[in-house]
Amino acid sequence: MKLSLVFLFGVALTVGTDSLALTALEIKDEIRSHIAERHPDPNAGAFWSTLGPDALPVIKQMLSETTSSYEKSWLIDGLSHFDDPTVGALLQSQIESSNNEVLKRKMLNALVESQGEKAYDFAEKYLSDDDANVRLAVAKALKNYAFERSKKRLSEFESAEKLAWVKLQYQKEESGNGERMKRSGSVFQHYEIAPSPTPLPEKLWAGDWNGNYITPDQASSAVMTLTLKDEKAPVTSSSDQKWKVELKLPKLTKFVLKEKDLVVVYYQTAKRHWIEVRNKKDDSVFMGSRK
Repeated sequence: MKLSLVFLFGVALTVGTDSLALTALEIKDEIRSHIAERHPDPNAGAFWSTLGPDALPVIKQMLSETTSSYEKSWLIDGLSHFDDPTVGALLQSQIESSNNEVLKRKMLNALVESQGEKAYDFAEKYLSDDDANVRLAVAKALKNYAFERSKKRLSEFESAEKLAWVKLQYQKEESGNGERMKRSGSVFQHYEIAPSPTPLPEKLWAGDWNGNYITPDQASSAVMTLTLKDEKAPVTSSSDQKWKVELKLPKLTKFVLKEKDLVVVYYQTAKRHWIEVRNKKDDSVFMGSRK
């Protein structure tokens, strides 16, 4: 089997004309790596601030592309650190169209955190929402930032609220909250891109890669195993190696993919090595990584 092997080592940041795009790739990799941690804390070490102002368009793009509610929740938190007016417009549009009440509450809180008092006119109407959790989320967000315009309205909300548990949670003082200024994306910590890992020689592509298997109909987490058929053979060409390619999906045994239909692509980003295995016959692709 001949595999088309494409090396994408541009993220080494050696080409000045591509610096902006490459920086975006590095930022995306930082976010993906952090989300992939077992118990990630969005606020640990002021994570979003360390990414710098150029992270905003990257976060927006990732939010528009993902279908994972978990990733969306994470990225919404990222937006809450930017006071750019476009963040407010984006969140308002998403809130009005969302049927996911958990994400709606997250977005309402992010809207207040990012836009401050400018979010009041939009957020205030959700104090009368039919969903008690939505009402509570907005009330707590407005309370935390103690806007003058909201104090009277919050007093009315507390008096009118009929559910005792909502009142109790609203009145509860949370650690680290209280009167505070909104977050601002205007001041960031200095951000330095971590050096890229050393590119893997082709024979070291062998082994397990954790990632996702995507077909035209669905996507699933998966493990791809690459094995050189003759590991003792000298590596004489970067475009002519023979691999055994096995795919393991959740709750299914591992099966071997037909070699003649596959194209393997290797590249690297700031913290990880990546493999893409494309199946030309059924238009499926596996994308996986490792450190």
